[in-house]
Amino acid sequence: MYWYFTRWEEAGVTEKLLATLWVTARVQQGRAPQPSAGIIDSQTVKGADTVGRDSRGYDAGKKINGRKRFIITDTPEPAGHRDRARRVVAGPRRRQDRPPGHLHARSQLDL
Repeated sequence: MYWYFTRWEEAGVTEKLLATLWVTARVQQGRAPQPSAGIIDSQTVKGADTVGRDSRGYDAGKKINGRKRFIITDTPEPAGHRDRARRVVAGPRRRQDRPPGHLHARSQLDL
């Protein structure tokens, strides 16, 4: 199974499959196939000692040494449902939350 999955992942099959399912679900819900807006948020995740220092940074506000991830979703889910992130970009904490950080996230997400 792992062999197939890695081949599909390398060929971009899983990305295309998820995109098709995502569009189908939106259409079934009576929404446009593509979102017209997105919600961007960020989260700092603690980095283990085994994580390389070049991929970690320090968040002075939260006093956490770890990685920053930007999450983009098109709509918040109803109460009781998990949020479905449209895209996630992770990187060292050095990235700011302010607009330049969001611009970096957007550039990584082809938005």
